[in-house]
Amino acid sequence: EQVQIENDTWRNLFKDYNEPDAVWYLDPPYVGSDIYEHKMSKTDHRKMCERIFGHNPDYPPIEGFVALSGFDNDIYDEFPWDDKYAFELKT
Repeated sequence: EQVQIENDTWRNLFKDYNEPDAVWYLDPPYVGSDIYEHKMSKTDHRKMCERIFGHNPDYPPIEGFVALSGFDNDIYDEFPWDDKYAFELKT
């Protein structure tokens, strides 16, 4: 078994590592958050999800398993995720 940890854009990673046995853990800057040095626009979040689900005929859907971290938001709710888990933060 092999583990590859990358710090790169989702566009590059999807292009370079799209394989059926891949396990994707994506932790992008959260939608609507302004605490990150590197930000993602709402359009980029939507495009990332479109790529995951193959909603763009120019690109194949992502193969393998995808886990995406993020707060609840209207963009992610547009897509047919198999499961959704929420964790309570303790302060």
